[in-house]
Amino acid sequence: MKRCLFLVCFGLLTAGRVAAQQPAETDERLVRAEAPIVAGNAVTAKKRALTDAFRQAVERAFTELVNQGQGQSQGDPGAGALPVGVAQLKASLANNAQKFIRSYRLIEQTTDGGILRVLVESDVDTVLLRRELERVRGAATSTPSAAPPVQPAANLVLVAAPSPVAEVLGNGLRAGDFKVQADASPAEAQLASAAAKQNAYGLFVATRATSEGLVRGTGAFSVKCSVRSRLFRPGPQGRPSDRSDEDRGFAADEAGARAACFARVASTHARAVAATLRAPSLGASYVTLQLDIAEPGAVLILLHALRRLGAVTASEVRLVSATMAEIRVFTRIGGPALQRVLVREVGGKLALVPTQASPERLAMQVRNVDSSPLEEPK
Repeated sequence: MKRCLFLVCFGLLTAGRVAAQQPAETDERLVRAEAPIVAGNAVTAKKRALTDAFRQAVERAFTELVNQGQGQSQGDPGAGALPVGVAQLKASLANNAQKFIRSYRLIEQTTDGGILRVLVESDVDTVLLRRELERVRGAATSTPSAAPPVQPAANLVLVAAPSPVAEVLGNGLRAGDFKVQADASPAEAQLASAAAKQNAYGLFVATRATSEGLVRGTGAFSVKCSVRSRLFRPGPQGRPSDRSDEDRGFAADEAGARAACFARVASTHARAVAATLRAPSLGASYVTLQLDIAEPGAVLILLHALRRLGAVTASEVRLVSATMAEIRVFTRIGGPALQRVLVREVGGKLALVPTQASPERLAMQVRNVDSSPLEEPK
């Protein structure tokens, strides 16, 4: 009898230990992935593991969306093969999954026997994924007589711009894998005609600069400048899009301040235009983040959080003072969505209270978690 009781207790303890070792991954957003560490390069192994985790998360969401469209449950994927367009979209996720990741959080990272393993919580942009799925499905069901959209000739962009910004704009667009050709058209209509003949994009640029004089207490001149452009797309269905950016430059003399201003604003403008050329349907290329802060150290915490977001391609600090900061966040998501993912990323460190949220602008009060979010800085 004692022996039987001992065996029963031992069995219960063993079962409890095994159960405790099982990963508690009930959250569908949690994904495990791994990658070998080659030549001791753990950084590259981590990137490969994260890429595989993103692929798994997006493919899981993709399967759910496909099953919803076919009226099937997740456990009944159906015997029929996927349509060609849908199958191609699924295959592209192997190298392009991060495009559909709004944000992610690294829960766990371990190394054992030359293998780096990660546990990742990913926030999949199902809206964008559904849009892509509907696009390929719509292309498959469209009538054969429908004319395909006119594609630009080898990503060629004709740029008509004044000399202060032409070179910076050209270099910025070339960095985005676009071919740039300078054009001497003096008016928009002439540039649009020249671009149409080559089946290319046309970018007509105008600039403006205003001297603001010496900045008190610094001995430096300030110049405010702006760059405005109209982008013409190839084909009869292409509608022109307008964009305007402005900035300030500072230098020991007015000419240097003007050159510095145009260099800054033209670089920003080029990056925004390149983003519009790559994904014109995604709307604004950046969100202006305006922060009411109590401590400048909060800006560093937010910058680290922005770097962890898969939907953010870059962030640029425009202004930092004792009580306010402005950051330009290059992202495919709007201000309200950016506010939600930032709250999740810095929830344990900062309290964020939005005061304005639009697709192009996000204003927030930023306070430490141990203080009132509405407390005014002293």
